[in-house]
Amino acid sequence: MLFRSMNAYVYAPKDDELHRSRWREPYDDVGSAMLRGLARHCADHGVRFGFAVSPGLDIAYRERDDLDALVAKFRSLRDAGVDWFLLFLDDIPMRDGLAAEQAGLTSDLLAALQTDGPVELTVCPTEYLGIHPSGYLEELAGSLPDEVSLMWTGPTVCSPTISADDARAWRAATGN
Repeated sequence: MLFRSMNAYVYAPKDDELHRSRWREPYDDVGSAMLRGLARHCADHGVRFGFAVSPGLDIAYRERDDLDALVAKFRSLRDAGVDWFLLFLDDIPMRDGLAAEQAGLTSDLLAALQTDGPVELTVCPTEYLGIHPSGYLEELAGSLPDEVSLMWTGPTVCSPTISADDARAWRAATGN
């Protein structure tokens, strides 16, 4: 398949400490200017810009301070025109009760962000690949607000192809 153009870009480098290990901390003036410039560059070239935070290593899902830190991180880009935010909850250990905690956090985050106007929120779940149902996926997908989308990489982490049957299987695995 020949790709003629890119239409979306998500800023989510796992080696950016402020994206993952130090996600609660705001970007300094230099980092903020870089992100704003990147968002502007994308807009100037017809590419949708998404900004992701990956707090899964140590977030306290029910702690108001952690929700406030996420909201502040995302809001820092709202006035730069960014309206697509991504919550990455991948590459963390699975455990009982995780889907409910993640769904609760996502719902609270969406509600807080929507007070500033419309936004799109996408979640990368802890299980983000494959085509088989799991209790985690069914619970998470069934508990998220309808307007939240789930990321999926296909049958494998870096799927070279994704068939329509694969997509239907993922949809069924999430209970949709």
